[in-house]
Amino acid sequence: MRRYGLALMLLLSLVQLGSALGELPAASTNLSSEDFFIIFLAGIVYVNVFLVVLYKIFKSTTQKKSQFVAINVIGVLAAFILIAAGYILIIYSGLVVASIYSSNFSFFSWAYYMLIYYLGSVTFGLLVTGAFGFSALLAGLYILVSLRGNPFVDKSGMPGKTGSATEYQVGGGEEPVNPNVTFKVIHRDTDEPAIDVKLILQQRDGSKIYEKYTDFNGEATIQTIAGHASQYYAYVQGDETRSKYRVIRSRTSESSGS
Repeated sequence: MRRYGLALMLLLSLVQLGSALGELPAASTNLSSEDFFIIFLAGIVYVNVFLVVLYKIFKSTTQKKSQFVAINVIGVLAAFILIAAGYILIIYSGLVVASIYSSNFSFFSWAYYMLIYYLGSVTFGLLVTGAFGFSALLAGLYILVSLRGNPFVDKSGMPGKTGSATEYQVGGGEEPVNPNVTFKVIHRDTDEPAIDVKLILQQRDGSKIYEKYTDFNGEATIQTIAGHASQYYAYVQGDETRSKYRVIRSRTSESSGS
């Protein structure tokens, strides 16, 4: 019985909406030049903010998966729902704009009239639906990239986290001579890996200097350095005091040629 009651209420709501839309004027030329300017300016702002935030999202390569599979599944489903809702709202806003500029207004008039019926103003309605549409799309993409990783980063052929050589934990045991040394570089303000920055490894009491760019993990491995790893000081180019980046010696291993 409850299902039939809900269906009846939905039918009555649709009938009421249809009758209300039928009472609206059949023309869309009641927007002022100021309204057109606001809509145009908001569109530019929304698109630029969307592109900047989208770049930030896909620039990140870190994953934030939960240890619980159910939470990851729910997160992915929520991401797809947000992405779908964002696309629907953006397409709907596009239909409203098309109804304003189209010579055949009646084809898209339903979108225009629904906006007036629910939000009272086309200009305000477009600002709201556009903002919610872009926000939902960005939120969905952020969750998806965080849980599934960045699909545009090719990790093939890039340095891995393990090696075939014998590894020595930093600070434990006797250091090997002429080792391979791996450093981890992290942004101090965000704790995110610093990608594609130049690591400088400089001998403390000598002239030896090694340079290497960090990979997608924020790591850089320098092969077969002269002497012991503890004789060197590592920093990012332009940040000798390590005020911007944290540089951590994460692994030391014997060189295959030693």
